[in-house]
Amino acid sequence: MGVPPHERPAFHQPLSPSLHSERGLVRLVNAWNWKDFIIIYEEDDAIIRLKDFMKEEKSRNGKCKYINFKTTATGICFGKLNSIKKYLITSLDLHTIDMEDFQYGKTNITGLRLVQEQNLEFKDVLKEINARLEQRKKDPITTLKTESTLIYDGVKLFASSLEQMDLAKNVSVLPPISCTLMNKGIDGTTLFNFMKNAALPSPGLSGMIEFDAEGFRSRISLDVIYLTASGLTKIGTIVPSKKGEWSINIVPPEYPSDFQFVELENSNFRVTTKLTDPYVMYRESAKKMFGNERFEGYAVDLLNALAEYLHFTFEINPVKDGKHGSFNTTTKLWNGMIGEIFRDVSMLF
Repeated sequence: MGVPPHERPAFHQPLSPSLHSERGLVRLVNAWNWKDFIIIYEEDDAIIRLKDFMKEEKSRNGKCKYINFKTTATGICFGKLNSIKKYLITSLDLHTIDMEDFQYGKTNITGLRLVQEQNLEFKDVLKEINARLEQRKKDPITTLKTESTLIYDGVKLFASSLEQMDLAKNVSVLPPISCTLMNKGIDGTTLFNFMKNAALPSPGLSGMIEFDAEGFRSRISLDVIYLTASGLTKIGTIVPSKKGEWSINIVPPEYPSDFQFVELENSNFRVTTKLTDPYVMYRESAKKMFGNERFEGYAVDLLNALAEYLHFTFEINPVKDGKHGSFNTTTKLWNGMIGEIFRDVSMLF
């Protein structure tokens, strides 16, 4: 998300959503009356961005738990915890993920999207990229990552601002600017001011580009996307209404009013894992140990915390072939941990 003005380096103009956009997530949760949920984050600064969630938590009569979760592979295990039916994905790249394996299940997956896929310019850019990929005998793509669209819009903003500045004054081409040397162009500050006050006549790939007094985008719009049987579908938008607030306009899918933790209570799960330091390791001990007490590590601590919170039990079993999992094109089967998941030997890893 956007960097606060006082923390930005000189001549830095963000195109990503402002820090205030996290309020949009709060509005989304409130719109569906979610009270019990788990926030799983990867980096410490994510908690800083989710501070509004933490403030709202104090006024709720439900449960909220924050879990630091840095292992992507272990995260797949939550796909088997079908009793937790509501997931709000905060990444703006959810639209780039193939969700076919999930769209026919019962899990409700909702996310936000900045990329304007219905934009005619977006379609033209995608068509041009795929034409070049075809020339190189590479597979076509169906969309663009958020970072790629922001880079495109940034170049478009730079070019438009340079054109406007050229109409207003004579742009000096001397001294020439080097990409490796420290010499500066004499019109840099003027160009930056044109960029800050720019208002592109047509939307970019990430929507309309205009900036407020703090340098944040003022006409940004985030699509609310929801996974249906036909794929990710736009069900509404979140737009800034005033400083620090976002308005929401959605046609919500049929959501239960709250999480249903009861289905997990007294359940037992078989956990398959590959012994990897520091996630899952054999515990060093002089005495002989049995069951889960044989293991220690980050993933073990995480499972223990989840089991205590959601009232289920589990049994850890190292994968027999010691592999993460790969697909055999001859047998059409997976080995390793992924193979055990597909064969329902284990519930999660």
